[in-house]
Amino acid sequence: MSEAMNSDIKRKCELFERAIGKYPGARARFFTYSLSHKVLVIQLERFNEAVGLHIACSDVDWLAGPTDWITQGIQLEYRGAGREMTCILREAEAGLEVRCGGFQLMHNVPVR
Repeated sequence: MSEAMNSDIKRKCELFERAIGKYPGARARFFTYSLSHKVLVIQLERFNEAVGLHIACSDVDWLAGPTDWITQGIQLEYRGAGREMTCILREAEAGLEVRCGGFQLMHNVPVR
């Protein structure tokens, strides 16, 4: 893996950890899932707040865990290199594991 790619992955991990760190004890749930498009959106919402965080996972290859839980912190890791790189979101306490091609964070999304 190149130095630039390592730097980019490190930056993405730091941004992810910073965003998730604002939601300890929040309700996490599968907001939408499209099997045909291989897209999963996980919504994190703090109690009594009108906005939350969406984690949009693209090119989902593997999905296991609950559809609704109280999060203690979703972890992010990368495996592989180049086109074979996989992004893994995991929360061991909840039994969650999502393997995907990538993700996008969407802040201040209205919750319903």
